[in-house]
Amino acid sequence: MDQVPRIIFWETTKACNLKCAYCRMLKNSSGAELTTVEAFRILEEIKTAFGSPILVLSGGEPLLRKDIFEILSYASKIGIQAALATNGTLLKEKEVRRLAESGVKRVSLSLDSACEDVHDASRGVKGAFEETRRACGILKEHGIPFQINFTVTKQNKNEVRKAAELAMALGAVAVHYFVLVPVGCGKEVEKSAMLDAGENEEVLNTIKRLSGEFPIELRPTCAPQYARIADDKRYSGCIAGTGAFFISSEGNIYPCGYLAVKAGSLREKSVGEIWKNAEVLKTLRENDLKGGCAVCDYKSRCRGCRARAYGTTGDYMGTDKTCVLATGGKSI
Repeated sequence: MDQVPRIIFWETTKACNLKCAYCRMLKNSSGAELTTVEAFRILEEIKTAFGSPILVLSGGEPLLRKDIFEILSYASKIGIQAALATNGTLLKEKEVRRLAESGVKRVSLSLDSACEDVHDASRGVKGAFEETRRACGILKEHGIPFQINFTVTKQNKNEVRKAAELAMALGAVAVHYFVLVPVGCGKEVEKSAMLDAGENEEVLNTIKRLSGEFPIELRPTCAPQYARIADDKRYSGCIAGTGAFFISSEGNIYPCGYLAVKAGSLREKSVGEIWKNAEVLKTLRENDLKGGCAVCDYKSRCRGCRARAYGTTGDYMGTDKTCVLATGGKSI
């Protein structure tokens, strides 16, 4: 297999204890969650087909899945680098000890503002900010590296620096800025919350500038234009279907968690077979883009956000409308 994924995202459950305004949950999914036995089989398939990619177990809220620590432990046992993406509100002392025992490599926690009221409003539950901040302290005490995931919207785009300052104060090793993609609940707030091309450019330039000031990693996600702005070969553009894929709680594979075009089912085919032969994944690898992205000088490095193109145009090979170059503007 010529091309293998560097990172795999696994939505272990759709269950969640929060009500986030822009949850990326795929609305067209239904069916029973993968069982523990199925999960172990898929982990073995991943190891056989791809070696040791980074595996991020997410949700929903993964801590609501009763066997999550078993899955993490089994992944570590067979040599897969396992991480956990959680909203942090359910992480108590007991859970953190079990995470340490499982061999988890990193934990990501969601904070969307340095202001408690703003974060709680975006997550739909009062007290969520304080619970997540408390979880950061417990992870730090146990020596488990953690990062802050910060979803960037029109409402909090001016808090990029504050997010980095908060992460530093909490002891995080990184901040990953997730630029909103219109999918799931995010589609419902697209006009009011999604950055336009100029705002996206401004945010990415701010992250670039701050990355030279802070000793922790500051990195945008779902913002492939950063490959142009950062001029850093370590940052590749959109890797949906080329360097990454997403597994839903029912075992369906998608190019990423925000691109709701099904590649196949792990209840029907092996992970290696789907990765190699699925039509949507092969199309993404060909990179035969359309619209403004097709004629861009950075086409091969950036590729545009394929999920955002799909969410705004209905064509996952179309124009990423949050890029100033693809929409006829000029970079800052």
